[in-house]
Order: sequence, then structure tokens, then C-alpha cells
Amino acid sequence: MDGSSMSGQERQILQSIEEHLRSDTRLDRRLSTMTPAWTVRARTALLAVRATTVVMLLMGAALCLAAAVREPTAAVLVVLGLAWAAALTALAGLIGRRRRRTR
Repeated sequence: MDGSSMSGQERQILQSIEEHLRSDTRLDRRLSTMTPAWTVRARTALLAVRATTVVMLLMGAALCLAAAVREPTAAVLVVLGLAWAAALTALAGLIGRRRRRTR
């Protein structure tokens, strides 16, 4: 809220509330060490994906697919699944970021 639009009494009340909150050291410590939830961090990282990252992940997934076709062992299939999951997740993040920009 802009300070110039508040009356003098409102500014005094706000100042007293801020002083009271600053005096609470336990609250101050909790707020200063607070980190966002893992979902917020994951979403932030996902929205930071670049197109080159997606292209590289898709190329890696395609190589894994070629290896799985040639020799379909359990380990190769697990790596293939993980590579495609990573590539599709990164692609979803890229699409989400581009959709946010166009709004």
C-alpha cells in the first residue's frame, strides 16, 4: 500500500504494528530462514527450462529408444522411461512458460 494515501493516524498504527513485529525475535528468525515449499521450487525450476534443454533431452531419449530397440533389457527400458519422462516434463515446463508470456 502506498504510504502517501494513508492518513497520519493510519501511518502511526502501521508503524506501531511493524515495531511490534520486529521486536518478536522468534518470528523474525522463522521468517528470515523460511524457504518455499518443494512444489514452489520445482515449479520455478520447471518454468526456467530453455528450448535447447528440451531438444537435448529429446535427443537423449531418442538415443535411449534406439538402444532399447536394439537390446531391450530391463535396465535399458528403465533408462528409456526416465529419459522420456524428463524430456516430456521439460517440454511441459517450456510450454507453460510460453503460455504465461502470451497472457
